[in-house]
Amino acid sequence: MPLSRFESHFPSDTILVADRSGSEQPFSRGLLASSIMPTGLTPGSAHLIASEVAAELRRDGIRRITSIELSQVASLVISRMAGEPIAARYDAWCRVTRSTKPIIVLLGGASGTGKSTIATRLASRLSITRVIPTDAVREVMRAFVPKSLVPELHRSSFEPPPELQSAPFETIYEGFRRQCNAVASGVASVVSRMVTEREDAIIEGVHVLPGLDLGPAAASSAAVVVPILITVGDEAAHRAHFMHRLETHHGREPHRYLERLATIREIDRRLRAEAREHKVPVVDSTYLDDALHRIVQIVVDRAELSLTSDSP
Repeated sequence: MPLSRFESHFPSDTILVADRSGSEQPFSRGLLASSIMPTGLTPGSAHLIASEVAAELRRDGIRRITSIELSQVASLVISRMAGEPIAARYDAWCRVTRSTKPIIVLLGGASGTGKSTIATRLASRLSITRVIPTDAVREVMRAFVPKSLVPELHRSSFEPPPELQSAPFETIYEGFRRQCNAVASGVASVVSRMVTEREDAIIEGVHVLPGLDLGPAAASSAAVVVPILITVGDEAAHRAHFMHRLETHHGREPHRYLERLATIREIDRRLRAEAREHKVPVVDSTYLDDALHRIVQIVVDRAELSLTSDSP
């Protein structure tokens, strides 16, 4: 078969992959590896498998392949190199990505539990391009909501009112809940937009409370919404998170957090209890790689369950 004008721009051993619309692009080991990483395999293992897939296609003399056929070949290679359970998880993720449902991951947790770090790494593992911190939503709301109307928006979630510096924990926690409820309306708008545009997103922040009402879009079957609470069981590890901020986040004030660590730890404990009540998965981030692996599993399993429940 003569080369098309499109093919002639590439080396003779280029493999073209056709998507569902019929558009063809050169095979990319990096993209295939990204699609494999939600199985829980490390990036190194995923790239090794992607390289083996490329080698196998070239050994068989394949110049053109559809994206579905490519995923079938990848599944066979994964089964051979990493085992059938990993291949089954890859197949499940492929079914998820072929659906029209957006995936919205909601990462909540007290200050300093590692939500931002996890969100960034999770986005890379799941090939999600939008990571939205609820602090950004709060900042926008602060520009339009006067301090006299909702004073909780204008102070840290773990701090008491200025006039009550020695306030009991219950007073602080009530203010924390009021701030979260106020920000929830903005987060609900973000979720609604993502669902309408069918865009995947990770939304992370202290304002994502277990069981918080984020509007009809989050409760609809039009999206896969996965709430997860991030916690730190070990106090020394929690303290270390704030010390790490001192070294790497020069715009933050970790000493403020350390002075209120007992309050933050109690908020963390309350959120864990609420998560159990609302059946929201709780993931301890003390060991980051283990936490990330578990979160990926939760997201993939929840997405697969959502597709299964839609089947007739």
